[in-house]
Parts: sequence; C-alpha cells; structure tokens
Amino acid sequence: MLGGLSVFGARCHEALTALYGYFALIISCFFFLILCLSWSIIALLLYAFFSKQQVQSLSRLGISIGFRLYVTVLGSLGWLITDTRALDPLKASAPMVITPNHPGLLDAIVILTTLPALGVVLKASLLDHPLFGIGARLAGYIPNHLTLAMIREGRRNLSRGHHLLLFPEGTRTLSPPINPLTKTSALLALKADVPIQTILIDCPSGYLGKGWPITKPPKIPVRITFRLGKKFPPIGPARQLTLAMESYFQEALTTHL
Repeated sequence: MLGGLSVFGARCHEALTALYGYFALIISCFFFLILCLSWSIIALLLYAFFSKQQVQSLSRLGISIGFRLYVTVLGSLGWLITDTRALDPLKASAPMVITPNHPGLLDAIVILTTLPALGVVLKASLLDHPLFGIGARLAGYIPNHLTLAMIREGRRNLSRGHHLLLFPEGTRTLSPPINPLTKTSALLALKADVPIQTILIDCPSGYLGKGWPITKPPKIPVRITFRLGKKFPPIGPARQLTLAMESYFQEALTTHL
C-alpha cells in the first residue's frame, strides 16, 4: 500500500514539474517577446534625439539591461541558474575578441548581461528579424556574411575600447564538445592586433542546443556556467591560430565539462 502511494506521489510530482516547466516556458517566451518589442520602439525613439554613436552605446546598454531583467525573471521562477562570476575580470580588461563555445541560444543573452558595451558578430539574418533586427542594427552589431566588412567593422569596435563577441563555431554546437572552428576570429584578432579570450560554457541540459525545439520545455532548473579559458595572443597564420584554439577547446571541454 505504502509502496503504491510512493509511486503515485512520485508520478504526481513528475507531472506537476512538467506542467510547471511548460508554464515557465510560456511565461519566458512571452516576456522575451515583450522585452524585444518594447526595446525596438524605445531604440527608434532614441535615434530621433541622439547621434549615431550615442544611440549605439545606449542601445547596447538597453539590450544588456533587458537581458539582465529576463535572466533575473527566469531565475526567480526557478527556471534558470547562471554563474557568470568568472567573466567579471573582462569588465576592466583591454579590448579582445571573445570566443566562447556555443551549446545553446541563451549563451549570448547571458554574456551580454555581464558586458553591456560588448560588440557582437551575429548571423546576418538576425538583422532582419522582426524581434531582434531593429535593436541589433542600432546597437551596431556586425553581420558575419561578408568577411572583409565584418573585419573592418570589428576592428572599429575594438579600436573604441569594446570587446567583440564572436562564436568561432559559426553556429551552435552540433558535435560536442565543439564543432570545427572557422578562421574568422583568428583573422579578426590578427588584423586588429588584439588577443583572443576563450570562454568555456557548460549547459548540461542541452537546452536550446542545435535541434532542440523551442516549444520543448527543459528539465528545470536549466544550469549554465561560464569559465574564462586560455587567452591566445595574435600571433601566427590564421589557420595555425584557429587549429590551436580548436585543439584547446577540445581538450578543455572534454576534461572539465
């Protein structure tokens, strides 16, 4: 009798947890939608009263604050636990190309909560996205489809004293621990003569990784941790530097994550 009640209780708890997961997913998606639409309107209003450079700075700050609010709400719902303390030294360091592995869609969102002035290299299609496009354009985020233009704009961002976020896999990780890296981050670092700072991201649940349906709730809480990895000086041919980074990621992610 007691064993049957125990099994029933466990199943009820499992069902309620799953139900809460769906509830939290709906709330998080709705809240994210409201944040993006609201900021797009605010950013356009800023464009009417401030210079392009001022709008860019304010847009980046606004995006960071909005994402921080989003992550805080998810945390208060018990849905998301993040640890970005390891990234704090980047706030006071000289400009670098920031290159994390990319297990899921929340990676950039969480990093931007910590580094408000961060420049971002992103997929060109996101600049035309109805939710992200306006804010991303006004923030001066850089599309990745034209390499020479990307390097030019990336160097400009770095010369203004801002880090630049660039996911060297070019997409979310397909084959853990990491996909083959593109040469983009190495080319940019060499042209701008700045170091490459790797970041190691761990998301055991795999939430919003490549192939994860956006309507599928994860097992909560989702845990994401960030660690500073090796810093690579801008030395050597781009291919050699890229292979060294890839080898480092393979070893570090296999050993520690």
